[in-house]
Amino acid sequence: TLRLYYQANRILFLNKEYNHYRYNNGSLSKMVSERNAICIHESAVEMEKFINQMPDGIIKDKIYQVFYKRSLYALLSVVMSTYFHPNNKDSFWKKRKVFKMAMNNFYVFSDSLKYADKSDFDTKRRVAIFCLKHHLYFMLSFISRVKVYMDSKGKFNY
Repeated sequence: TLRLYYQANRILFLNKEYNHYRYNNGSLSKMVSERNAICIHESAVEMEKFINQMPDGIIKDKIYQVFYKRSLYALLSVVMSTYFHPNNKDSFWKKRKVFKMAMNNFYVFSDSLKYADKSDFDTKRRVAIFCLKHHLYFMLSFISRVKVYMDSKGKFNY
């Protein structure tokens, strides 16, 4: 979509939803799999390559701001749905080790943690970001367990 927006002569915004999201507990995005995290990061890398090809200026800077914010949302998602999710049956220490290795390889996620504007993130996400920045992985595991429990009760919007 980013490439389409950049190439378009005009863009029309309609303030109406034309899609319907179907929630499916058995979907690929709900599976605890590091492959999902890898695919998300690879997509982010491709977006970053495209942004890098743009001429320097205000538009490029604004796109980078949005890019880092969306990448940070993606990082939070994979942290909670893959690495520290209760359905990930690895020991906490193995989860921690695998996540630390991933963060060393997933440079877009690491950059988003540094550069994203977090001012309009909600409190739940700010707490998770704090835990990520300060390597409080045990707390991330705890937050993920609480999230799954609350989600099962229909009381968690994260």
